[in-house]
Amino acid sequence: MKAALAQGYEGNRRITPIHPRPAGQLVSLANEMARFVRMMLNRGTLGGVSVVSADSITRMETPGTGLAAKAGLKYGYALGTLASLHPFIAHGHDGGLDGFLSNFQYLPDQGLGYFFSINRSDSDEPIVETGDLIFDYLTLGLTSPPKPPAVPLDSQITQWTGFYEYASPRIEKIKFIEILLQVG
Repeated sequence: MKAALAQGYEGNRRITPIHPRPAGQLVSLANEMARFVRMMLNRGTLGGVSVVSADSITRMETPGTGLAAKAGLKYGYALGTLASLHPFIAHGHDGGLDGFLSNFQYLPDQGLGYFFSINRSDSDEPIVETGDLIFDYLTLGLTSPPKPPAVPLDSQITQWTGFYEYASPRIEKIKFIEILLQVG
């Protein structure tokens, strides 16, 4: 069975898979991820079967914490998906383990989405460039929606500006690096 599994790489070096359970571990085949993206696009339904409620999908897509979300901004990290505007509203998530990177995005208003993965993790550049190419291809010829109006900021916002750090780092032993680089 091991010979049939995908092999991860960092540069030309083969990577022995690790199993960091705290990283989430949504482990799946490409065709299953494509079905997952279709289910998200169909607001919780796949093949005529309701897998989760449409309200649950909406909740997964809606940021609920942070000042921006509380002020009404609908973009940012929600429950497992990141909502971004470029120039279409897209939801998705990426992931990475030693030797592997993956990404899924979907545009609910346009009914478009994709998933892909690569078995290389020494640089984020290939996954970013590939994602950008796929996104640009999918949205080719689509008319950009008008920009949403800016959300006015509360006059008291300056009291909340400053440096923040994650209370729960992804990997405790490298928390100091996350703090220094401000990544999570």
